[in-house]
Amino acid sequence: MTTFALVDILNNLISQQNNLAAAIKDETHSIWMPGIADEDDKYGEFYCARKHHLFVDQAIQSINSIEFMDGQEGRSTQKSKGILLVGPSSLELAQHVNQLKQEAGGQIAAIRSVLPKKTSVADYLSTREEIQVALNRAGIARLCVNQLKRSIPVVVKAPYRIALLERRTKSIRRVSVEQASNMLNRLTSQQSDIDLEALGQLSASTPLAIIQQPQTPTFKANIFYRDVVEGEVQTVNQQIHAPVPILCATGHEMPRIHKGGSRAKAERSDIRLESSPYLKSIRAHLYLPTHA
Repeated sequence: MTTFALVDILNNLISQQNNLAAAIKDETHSIWMPGIADEDDKYGEFYCARKHHLFVDQAIQSINSIEFMDGQEGRSTQKSKGILLVGPSSLELAQHVNQLKQEAGGQIAAIRSVLPKKTSVADYLSTREEIQVALNRAGIARLCVNQLKRSIPVVVKAPYRIALLERRTKSIRRVSVEQASNMLNRLTSQQSDIDLEALGQLSASTPLAIIQQPQTPTFKANIFYRDVVEGEVQTVNQQIHAPVPILCATGHEMPRIHKGGSRAKAERSDIRLESSPYLKSIRAHLYLPTHA
């Protein structure tokens, strides 16, 4: 299995990220990030980037980071809120970087498809000398695959309002008895042995549901524009993922910032599970009889 195509993409990506960092430093005239100043809970405002250059540097680091940091766990990614009003060069370079990230994602998917199930892409790449040489040249100790693949949020048309949203959502995944058995057999704890015995008491057709608690919030943003349609001004909006500061086009007026806050997704009314997990080591619940 070769990773030289990924090395070429990595080298190009790191070079373009350096160019993007320089453009952002040069072109950013206004910035909002939490902590710049005391604000109310609902609305934010933009501040002069030159007076808050340390926050600009912090935003650039978040946007360009593809490295695992000390204390970062598993599949988690570093996240940071923010909005930078930038010029056209930054927007163009960010779109180029996103294209390279997409290409990297394609290469990673191809590598994953031929790896043994118990071998992660990150572990495999850590053994490849050509990958480590490219990373070491850029001062990166350990690659974070998920950060490598994720896109920079780019808004190329100047909006009049940006509403931020922070959401924590539980995910529910339906699994079969056979799938649960395979998961338990990969574990070596005493609890997994107890769970395997309990699983043996179920029929093969019994459905189970694994509840995964959100480790970190999901950051999104609703971007609102004014468009003239048949002589009338209409409001249109689009939602984007914003795990790192947004690079936003500059218009004739500063966009209003609605900080939104944290929201929990409403409980689904069509799913009913036993309150306690039946298989504790993999957090698998039984469905209530009327919902199985």
